[in-house]
Amino acid sequence: MKKTTLLALSLVNLFADDGFEAYKQNMTEEYNTYYQKEMKAYQGFVQTSDGIPNKINPYQTINILPPPVVMKITAPLMTKPAEPVLGNNIIAPQAKILEKPQNMIPKGTPSGSQIDAVKLNTIDVSTLMAPPPPLISQTPSVQTTQTIQLSFFGLSLPIDKTSVAFTQSLHASKEVSLLADEIHKQDRALVNRIRAIRSDYALNDWDTVVLTQALMNTIYAAKDQKLKTLHMIDILRGLGYKTLLAEGTDKKFYFLMPTKQPLYSKSFFVRNEVKHYLFTVEEHPRADTKVSLNFYSSQEDSQGVALDMRMVKDPLIATDPQTVNLKWDFENKKYSMNVTLNKNLSALMDMYPQVDNDAYLQSRSGTKLVRELSSNLMNESKKNHFTQEQSIAFILRFVQQAFTYKTDFDAYGYERPMFVEQTILLPYSDCEDRAILLSRLYQEALGLDTVGLRYPGHLSLGVSYGGKGDYYTAHNKNYYVTDGTYFYAAPGMSQPSFKNIKANILTTK
Repeated sequence: MKKTTLLALSLVNLFADDGFEAYKQNMTEEYNTYYQKEMKAYQGFVQTSDGIPNKINPYQTINILPPPVVMKITAPLMTKPAEPVLGNNIIAPQAKILEKPQNMIPKGTPSGSQIDAVKLNTIDVSTLMAPPPPLISQTPSVQTTQTIQLSFFGLSLPIDKTSVAFTQSLHASKEVSLLADEIHKQDRALVNRIRAIRSDYALNDWDTVVLTQALMNTIYAAKDQKLKTLHMIDILRGLGYKTLLAEGTDKKFYFLMPTKQPLYSKSFFVRNEVKHYLFTVEEHPRADTKVSLNFYSSQEDSQGVALDMRMVKDPLIATDPQTVNLKWDFENKKYSMNVTLNKNLSALMDMYPQVDNDAYLQSRSGTKLVRELSSNLMNESKKNHFTQEQSIAFILRFVQQAFTYKTDFDAYGYERPMFVEQTILLPYSDCEDRAILLSRLYQEALGLDTVGLRYPGHLSLGVSYGGKGDYYTAHNKNYYVTDGTYFYAAPGMSQPSFKNIKANILTTK
C-alpha cells in the first residue's frame, strides 16, 4: 500500500466545485425564503367553509388574517399509566403508551383552523451540521472463552474467537502496508462470518458498515485506532465495497466510501469524478471532521461498489416494542389509534448520515408498522363507507394532524430526514418526513402510485388517481398534490407559496 501525500488538502478542497459552503448558503437561503412565505400562507389559510368547522372548500378565496400569537409547545412527551403491550408475541409488562404532542392553535384563530404558530428565526449555518453524537449506545458485547457475543441493536451475534485471534499479534508500530498485508492474509474467516450475518439478518449496505464498525470497536482497544481502521477497510473490501484509506494531519486514520445517493454534512474527496465520503471508525457516522489528508494508494482502490443507502426491507434485528397513541379528526369526527413500533429499528436508523430524500422515498422500512397503520386506516374507511377520494383525504388528514410540526433545526438542531419508524416515535416531524410516510401509506393502504415533489426548501407528495385540483404529469400519469404540512388542505391543493413554482419529480420506487 503506497502512501501518497496531498499537500494542504483542506476542507475547501474536499468539497470541490459544488462545495459545502455553497450548499450551506443555498440551504440557508431556501429555508429563510420558505419560512417567510409559509408564515404568510399559514396566516391567510382560513379553514372553514359555509360556517362548518373542520370542513373546507379547497378552492375558496384565501383571506389574510392578522399575525397569530406565538405559543410555546409544552413538554414533548406525555405518557399514560403503564399497561401490558403485546408486541412481536412477547408481553412487555412495563411498556408505556406514548402520546404525540398536540398541535397548538394560536389564540384568535378562527374556529376549525389548524394553523401552527411558527416562530421565524434566522438560521445559523453552523446548525446545518449535527453535533458529534456518541458512537453507539447499547448493551456491551460479551466475550467468553470461545466466542465474542457481539451486541447489535438487541441481537447477540456469536463471533468465533479463533477468527480474530491473530489480531493479538498485530503491532501498530509496523508500517501501514505491512499491517494491511498481515490482516488481509488472515481475515477470510471473519469476512465470511460478517457476510453470513448480513444475509441471515437481511442487513443492507449501510447496516453492514455499522455492524463492522461495532465489531472493530469490540475487538480492539480505543487506542488501536490505526489497527481497527486498517482491519475495517479490509473487511469492507472483502465484502465487495469500494473503500479508501487516508491519514489525517491529526495523525488519525480515516476510511472513505462512495454512495449511490448523495450524503450531506459530510466531508468528501473526489476521485475519478466520484465523491468518497469521510468516516472514522471510532465516531458516530453523522460526525464530520475537518482535516487535511494523506491518501494511501493500492491496487484495490478502484475495486468494489458504492454503498446503496436505501433500506429495501427491514433488518431482522430484535424487537423492543413501543406503543404510540395517534389522534386526528376528519369530517367532524375524532379518531384515535395505538400502533406498536420497534425502538431498536429506530435506533439503527439513527445511525444513518443525512441522505438525499430519494433514498428515504425509495426505502421500504418499517414494513410491519406501515401495514398496521394502513390496516387501521382502511378499517375506519370501510366502516364509514368512504369513497376512494375520501379515503385519500382521510389518510392525508391523518398525516397532517397526528404528528406535531417543527423544523428539524428547531426540534433537533440539524437537518434529519426520517424513516417511517422515526416519524412515529419521535415527537416532531417536518415536510419530508410526512411526505415519506404519506407515500408509504398510499402505496400500502390503497395501492396507489406516488412521486415526491421537491420545491425550494420543501418536499411534498403527488398521488396518482382520478382527482381534481393541482397535479403534475409524470410516467404518463397525473399525480395530484397532497401536502402533509399544509394543515387541513385537501388533496389537489398546493401551498400558495408553491402554486406557481414547478417541482422536481422524485421517484418513490
